[in-house]
Amino acid sequence: MRLRACLYVRLSQESERSTSIAGQHEDLDLLALQEGWDVVARFEDNGLSGGKERANARAALQMIVDGKADVLAVYAYDRWSRMGIEKAAELIGAINARKRAGRPALFIAQREGIRSDQEDWELRVAFSADLAKRERDRMVARTTASLNRLRNSGRFAGGVVGFGYRPADNPEGPGRTLVLSPFEAATVQGVAGRIIKGESLVAIARDLTERGVARTRSPYRSALIHGRDPEGLDRGRWDQSNVQALWSGQSLLGRVTNKGEVVRDERGVPITPFPPIITLDQHGAILARFGQSRGMQKRRRAKRLASGLILCGVCGGRMYAKATKGGDYYACSASARGVVCAQPRMKADIVDELIEKHYLRNYGELPEAITIEHSKPQGALELAEVVEAIDATADQFRDPTADRVALLARLDALQARRAELEAMPLETTSEVKLTGKTVRQAWADADLDRKRELLSKVYEAWEVMPLEKGKPRNRSKPWDRLNWVARDVEGWDEYPV
Repeated sequence: MRLRACLYVRLSQESERSTSIAGQHEDLDLLALQEGWDVVARFEDNGLSGGKERANARAALQMIVDGKADVLAVYAYDRWSRMGIEKAAELIGAINARKRAGRPALFIAQREGIRSDQEDWELRVAFSADLAKRERDRMVARTTASLNRLRNSGRFAGGVVGFGYRPADNPEGPGRTLVLSPFEAATVQGVAGRIIKGESLVAIARDLTERGVARTRSPYRSALIHGRDPEGLDRGRWDQSNVQALWSGQSLLGRVTNKGEVVRDERGVPITPFPPIITLDQHGAILARFGQSRGMQKRRRAKRLASGLILCGVCGGRMYAKATKGGDYYACSASARGVVCAQPRMKADIVDELIEKHYLRNYGELPEAITIEHSKPQGALELAEVVEAIDATADQFRDPTADRVALLARLDALQARRAELEAMPLETTSEVKLTGKTVRQAWADADLDRKRELLSKVYEAWEVMPLEKGKPRNRSKPWDRLNWVARDVEGWDEYPV
């Protein structure tokens, strides 16, 4: 009976033929021919670390476990795994389990000459596994030490280029450094100002995405940095979390981090090898902005229609919905604020129903209208010309004879000018349009957030008053305890929403 074989090869970096992927395949194919195996599967990993669990290595062993193959042949044990004794024990267990079941099973590591039909194969596998892991640990230590020396000396250690920068030759000696990318640096400054002024991170992220600003790790930006044609590559989508992470991080100050910690000199002062894009004052203001929400830019989502929109009629504090065994109640938050108050409360269902009825009774049959704002930069004409020039420059990247270094410099300058034009004050006009719906119809289609928005346009506040002492609660007249204050909105009587 011919044995079924699966073959596995791996290479971290292409080198000479004897260790190349093609060379390993040829050697294992020759072995299969000499042994008379039927090759049922071939697996390879090219460029993956030997210290990580690899899907193809796992799949090759699984074929033995599942009985889909009888032989697992690898070019070299240290290319199959450098994960140590644990991985070796898993391999030995799988081969021996098949042997105990009376089924054929064979493992071969060709370069080391290991075969599981030899008496001492388990010992040799264990020795090879330990040796491979020790060598990997030494390689990691050497690489880490080299990277740390680069970081500590203020040179670019390779890897992802921080947003706002691009790599360049180090003018002060060997190695590489980072210099400012005009367009990205201008974008950083613009967004920093918007964050400090309190603009929503969601709105900023949406704007960056719509403007086509490439994210730090996007394929488009990587192609630009390495002088390749970026046409058609993904620029990535910005969101609230990655905007906050970038603008509150250390890289925009020109600093270097290692394992999440800022690299410092012997005096404990942060090393700043690259030109900072924002100032320490700006960085502090940005952190203070995020600190208002304990480091997060998330807003607590309201669970009830009037939560936070109604006030205590005694102390003036906001009232929020609180769950009790008898249902949800709007209750005064005086105790949480250290304020002495009678702390009136009212059943949430009753409050929400009364507010909805009052709103629809007064405004429900009016036509719904929305305000549409049209904004354009003051330099709109020049902006259009700059955008056209950016597109033309990007097209030139496809020419293999083009001077891509010069093109990248031109593109940086054009993008910086675009950022300046986009940061100019906007010319804003607005128009009111009817949607064709009544306010009542709009309310029926609205979610909770939209309903709260509609209410806030016409009501300044609602107040819950406490029961008068000695007066029994009249459940049929809840209005005795709920008062409303209209919001002074120009034109609200005609177009309340």
